[in-house]
Amino acid sequence: MICSKKFFPPYVTQKRLSKRTTCSDTCAHELNVRRRTYWSELDVQILKDIAESLPPSKLVQVFNNLAAKNNRPARTRNAIFLKCNDLNLSVYPVYSTLTTDRIIASLKIDDNTIYKWINRKGLRTTRGSKKARSRHYITIQDFRSFARKHPEELAGVDSIELFFLVEDQDLVDYIKENYPKAVKHSRPMKVRCIETGQIFPSQAKAAKHFNLYRSALFRAIKYGKTAAGYHFEPVP
Repeated sequence: MICSKKFFPPYVTQKRLSKRTTCSDTCAHELNVRRRTYWSELDVQILKDIAESLPPSKLVQVFNNLAAKNNRPARTRNAIFLKCNDLNLSVYPVYSTLTTDRIIASLKIDDNTIYKWINRKGLRTTRGSKKARSRHYITIQDFRSFARKHPEELAGVDSIELFFLVEDQDLVDYIKENYPKAVKHSRPMKVRCIETGQIFPSQAKAAKHFNLYRSALFRAIKYGKTAAGYHFEPVP
């Protein structure tokens, strides 16, 4: 492809060819130089405008959407992350975005409460990636909308910490005046692993121990099926 010599990719096994496309390291380097797309000033400006305000997966998606609108080439996740590193930009949200960990720590609530808000009460989030343990990101605007729609869920929380999360003093004053006492949530259901005999104080703790989605554990308990090769049952 580069030096005009005939090149036959070697066999890795008897039937599988190597993925090599050039005959030598010199030609491979030349090919990579030809394929390389350099960052223009417009590309860099687009990245600067959206970096540190979006989760990693969203950052890649939004960048490529904006690049396409400006007739610029799409970039891989790795290329965008490396460019952010060169520009001293974080690939994680720094401004106007919260994480579930921060909300839990600030409001002193448990995991069950925050995931109830997400799964049952409609709190909008964005996952950092498709991995099971990836972070949830929530914009301040979405959390503020949730607080306005479900103020009773924030009853009794620290007013100063709540203000830092919603950035709306009138909303904080309304919640403090109308919902001064914390809502008594039902106790989490204890779970026993039948095979090991271990008892966990909640479904969330059991799911975390076995590296499961909580929904998978819930279905295993409800329908008597296995999850991660184990059976589970509720403990009175």
